[in-house]
Amino acid sequence: MATYVMGFESWDAFIEWYSSLPIVGQLFVIIGVFALIALIITGVYYLLKGVAYLVYYILKGVYYLIRALIYAHYKFFEELYYLISGKERPIKESKAIEQQTENIPKEIIIPTIKTKEFYPKVKYCSECGSEISEGVIQQLATKGVAFCPHCGKGFKSNFIEIEG
Repeated sequence: MATYVMGFESWDAFIEWYSSLPIVGQLFVIIGVFALIALIITGVYYLLKGVAYLVYYILKGVYYLIRALIYAHYKFFEELYYLISGKERPIKESKAIEQQTENIPKEIIIPTIKTKEFYPKVKYCSECGSEISEGVIQQLATKGVAFCPHCGKGFKSNFIEIEG
């Protein structure tokens, strides 16, 4: 009775085939075997990891389902208890505070309007000493940033908030 291993009749036939290969061929066979082992180990790892995630999320879903069912039954029987007994529900602290503040007259609050105004402080360029033109001051007031037309120095405006 012949036993076949990887297409060979016996282990001796495989050893004979392997030793008849040139050294480069033997090296490629060894590299292929190690690559195949690494591939199998990686595949088994990710398969087990996937199964573990699947089991984890199934158990998590069942937990949330059971928790929701228990909470729904609790709320149902709580409502049924207050309905049958005729007792009033206890008022939570936040609702009690709201009920107490309903009786207090509310004062009228007038909102204050804040406006931003621009007061130019720049009359002369600090870099070149030339006088800043009215157009540059207008650009500084509208966009918040302007540059000296002579030397290119940048200016940034400071807006002052005024309550009115």
